Amino acid sequence: MEKGTSIPADTLIHVCPVIATGAHFSNSSLEESPANVFTGTAYSVHLNFTPEGRSRFYQWSYHHQNESVVFVLRHHVVTAPRIRQVLDENNWEISNVPDKIEAQALVTYLDTKGSSSR
Repeated sequence: MEKGTSIPADTLIHVCPVIATGAHFSNSSLEESPANVFTGTAYSVHLNFTPEGRSRFYQWSYHHQNESVVFVLRHHVVTAPRIRQVLDENNWEISNVPDKIEAQALVTYLDTKGSSSR
């Protein structure tokens, strides 16, 4: 994992473009990977886009390969996966999320489209 200066989530929300909100995902799921010698247990978040969400991620990822997308949930950075290729798919897997509680919170939020707390 890369280390650097920590930027508060609220600052990121105000200075970075918003690519998508909970409404741009049709559903999501969580998968647990067993621990191994090098890492502890890790989690994968599987995201499924709505048609508009797919379009938004495609357009953004086309010009931002090798940059990170930050997922902010309730004023807290949950994960920041790096975009390795253009996302022209209906779904995306974010792997190696180390914190189960954070990963589950993201899945729960996306599955409810953030309707209970924005």
